Amino acid sequence: MEIVQNKRKPSLPKGEHLSSRHEPVSKPMPFLTRNRDIFLLGILLILVTAWLSMGYHHPDEHYQIWEFAKYKLGESPLGDLPWEFEAQMRPGLQPFLAYCAIIGSRFVGIEDPFLLMSLVRLLTGLLAFGVYWKWWEALAPTLRDGGRLLRLSLVFFWLLPYLNVRFSSENLSGIAFLGGLLLLYPNPQAVSAKKLFCAGLLLCLSFFFRYQIAFAGLGLVAWLLFVPKVSIRSWLYLSGGVLVAMVVGFAADFWLYGEWSWVPYEYFSQNVLEGKAAGFGVSPWWWYFREFPLLLVPPLSLFLLWFMGIGIRRYPKHVFVWCLIPFVLGHSMAAHKETRFLFPMIFPMFCLAALGWDYFSSKYSLPRWLRGVFKFAVVLNFLLLSFRCLYPANDRFTYEKFMREYAVEHPEAVIYWQSKEGQKKETLTLHFFQSPWMKNVVTDRFEQLNDKALFQPKTGDLICFRTVDVHFVPEGFSMELVYKWFPDWLLRYNPNQWQQRTQIWMVYEVVKTDGN
Repeated sequence: MEIVQNKRKPSLPKGEHLSSRHEPVSKPMPFLTRNRDIFLLGILLILVTAWLSMGYHHPDEHYQIWEFAKYKLGESPLGDLPWEFEAQMRPGLQPFLAYCAIIGSRFVGIEDPFLLMSLVRLLTGLLAFGVYWKWWEALAPTLRDGGRLLRLSLVFFWLLPYLNVRFSSENLSGIAFLGGLLLLYPNPQAVSAKKLFCAGLLLCLSFFFRYQIAFAGLGLVAWLLFVPKVSIRSWLYLSGGVLVAMVVGFAADFWLYGEWSWVPYEYFSQNVLEGKAAGFGVSPWWWYFREFPLLLVPPLSLFLLWFMGIGIRRYPKHVFVWCLIPFVLGHSMAAHKETRFLFPMIFPMFCLAALGWDYFSSKYSLPRWLRGVFKFAVVLNFLLLSFRCLYPANDRFTYEKFMREYAVEHPEAVIYWQSKEGQKKETLTLHFFQSPWMKNVVTDRFEQLNDKALFQPKTGDLICFRTVDVHFVPEGFSMELVYKWFPDWLLRYNPNQWQQRTQIWMVYEVVKTDGN
């Protein structure tokens, strides 16, 4: 690839920060200067995504948070909880926050769990966006064109609004960690005692949201020791915040399990020493380097990782480098890997890419053909952004919402679900969203329901098919389609067999025929 050298801008010595040269920031283009407008657009995207991104990205986002809280309320059976509860290996801090959210919402008269979840996603998204925007303001004086790209990316990159609103351990851990680090940046030596204490508190709380953030924490400790070389006084104030966070974290664990337990060790013991995590799949050490670029979608991901690599190489003493590299390497050494495990560090990736772009653009210009690829990537980004902001995180929850609303008006109705053969019932029963009066029956063979001893339908019952075509009608009844999420025009087309990979439910109401 031919790169055109740009002699109009001087290069920086390796490792030197832009601010150390006190060079004037290049005059921004007019349409990129309206910080207030871009900020408001970011808030609007969070509002839309929080409302429409119904459901969870991964089952852990629900079953190990909201179902735990529902159990503590006495409204969910212990036997339906994930095995991690009995093993006492999941932190109690986030279930406690969920528990408080439920109690608080009921106190003000909000009984609908779907509305509660929307509000929680909204608050989480606003908190995440606020922290990242503050980071941009802190980094902006040290950036030129990269600062504008960073600002636009944290608002408009297709995946970020979706990730920001997730009430997941990955997201809350990342928010707390980056919020605490922001209080220390750029010079921990000049930070007040109060900020040091709060930084230690947030950094340690991030651990009690998700233990794997410790990889980034070890990198941060090393940075504090060897780069700014903070004083003993600073370490004491930081340690004070850490101790308070430990009290909060272990108290939340006691609340969840009803006894004192060394939950972080149990997590390590179950997943590493006993190999439970490996039971969910094992991947080679280089798996993230292949899968994460695919998740972020080429060529968008290729531009991001290219300039991030330049940023790491040119600014090796930056705190994000010291946090990101141990975080990625630590996860690469683990046997079980999922792309979501890297989500807490996705914003530092963008920051390092902005630094890399500033260095690159100070020396070179992109060739015309590569600028064309970049424009295509921008168009692709906005298409993906529209989809990710408007489409539910899990489209099954649109049906769950309809079921609950239906059950409020038809408390005697029984809901029959068609499951896949061998699928466990608890994967369909979400106690957090169920009204107490909802009666669910799950079967993988509707033909079994011809047995009147098992199936005694009545008008008002619902049958939920996983397929578009109806292949069972109860004897003496007819069925009327009452709900489907996908429109008819979309269901007429099935390119690449997308319908077979999607949970498409057709919900029918049982109606007794005349003369029966």
